[in-house]
Amino acid sequence: LKPGGRLGIYTPDRLHYVERLKAHGFLLEQFPQHIAVRRVDEYLVFLREAGFRVGLAAWSVSPFPAVRWLERLLAPLPLVGPTFRYRILLQASPGPA
Repeated sequence: LKPGGRLGIYTPDRLHYVERLKAHGFLLEQFPQHIAVRRVDEYLVFLREAGFRVGLAAWSVSPFPAVRWLERLLAPLPLVGPTFRYRILLQASPGPA
């Protein structure tokens, strides 16, 4: 990155129910461009090991109106929430964790 630059990551979350269906070959197929769909904790480890400081770690729900309301309702819940978190949102910059 340029000095003062920040890295932004917007990527599928492996724990989301659609990604789980794709991983097991149920009804859906993984996009060939998604070479490695990971969990948020894996990205956090990668970034910190590479010398980045994570300033934002969040998630988003699906952009599809038919399922968005359900995911907004369920994503914050402690046990089932990760299953309804559509995308991982990370912002990081060089520096100590």
